[in-house]
Amino acid sequence: MTAPIMTDDQRPLNLEQLKKRAKGLLKQIRDGDPLAYSRIGMSENGSGNKPEHIKAEFTLADAQFVIARELKQSSWTKLKEHIAAYDRAKQLVINDSVADADISTVHIRCGSDIQQGLQLAGLHGKFIEYCDPVCQGPVRDPYDIRQRQQFIKTLGQGAVGPPPLGSDQSRLEQSLLVDRIVIWSEHDPYDVFVLARLCNYFSSCISLPRLELIFADTFPGIERFNGLGQLSPTGLRLLWEQARQEVTPKFLSVGRRVWQSICNSDPTELSKLANSSIKDMQPFTRAVMRYIQEYPWVGDGLTLTERLALGAINAGATTPGEVFRDLVVAREPLVFIGDVMFWPIIRRLAGSSCPFVDIHRPEPGMPWFKTSVELTRAGEQILDPSEPNSSWKRPGEYWQGGVRIDENCPWRYQLETTSLIKVV
Repeated sequence: MTAPIMTDDQRPLNLEQLKKRAKGLLKQIRDGDPLAYSRIGMSENGSGNKPEHIKAEFTLADAQFVIARELKQSSWTKLKEHIAAYDRAKQLVINDSVADADISTVHIRCGSDIQQGLQLAGLHGKFIEYCDPVCQGPVRDPYDIRQRQQFIKTLGQGAVGPPPLGSDQSRLEQSLLVDRIVIWSEHDPYDVFVLARLCNYFSSCISLPRLELIFADTFPGIERFNGLGQLSPTGLRLLWEQARQEVTPKFLSVGRRVWQSICNSDPTELSKLANSSIKDMQPFTRAVMRYIQEYPWVGDGLTLTERLALGAINAGATTPGEVFRDLVVAREPLVFIGDVMFWPIIRRLAGSSCPFVDIHRPEPGMPWFKTSVELTRAGEQILDPSEPNSSWKRPGEYWQGGVRIDENCPWRYQLETTSLIKVV
């Protein structure tokens, strides 16, 4: 789930403007502009000159292809089709056209970020928020709601925590009474693990309504797509028109397999799934890979988020809020934790027997994200590859699904193999 950062309508794609950009790129290539050459994957040769045949052979069609590729489209034709479809979706929204009134519909989302947007997009079916961030903390199969409620409470220590789980289970049961269930998901572990949890639940049901999935990992015009919360009502309506797909029994089976692997006390299967090429694993693979990178890494013993956070502080961030923004805007390859979920990680880095971060005592009433943080000497050392770190202990303990991570946990993420290994 993502909080809105920008909307696609704040930077709409205009075909005439893109044509001008393509012509401009063509001119830059023929003028030998170094930046233009980098955009087409070329670099200067040894003499510092650009290959003359590239200047001569590079055409307007080539420039248009580069523009389309930069906007996450496979061709200029596909880009034009997207713009035309977007314009049609915008007109439907302007005309207050209702899209999901043909049959009774429930929309399921792991948060409330698009609830209002769906209404404005003409998607008036009942909205169900499934709010358990199962990508963080202990998770068991069968699902233990008390355990999850206790973990949710810990997220609120020093911060305003996420909403209580309440009756998530009863909401899921109620969703079975309609004719169509539509799950809205993006590509990060927060969303994808909720998707896996839903697959596990629905695969055990005797009868199901029509199940559909709207899954998005990019959106043309948004350079850094973090999630559905960035989309305008028009963008959401376009996904409804173009991206809906049937959730098949095979897909449910794959999602159930992912969920059970998350809950397992042995992460071997989860590591295999992160590197799987199974077709129906496609929505899950990147998220599972990012999730196993939250295990301690071979070498420094830090998780990826811990390392990125320390790097942000080292680069000049002075509050947890600044560190979190740095991660969301630039450093994090697959944004999946919210600010409240980030606070326990900062506390963990500061609360171990060998703290890497100092959190200065806040003034009364000061929110946690404005407290002052800085690296300790140990924090500086662990970021320095020339410093020995074999004797340093992991900062704090935490859970990854069914696995408890502490200084005795043998599981490590190995970058070279992109997998988890057991270190004896």
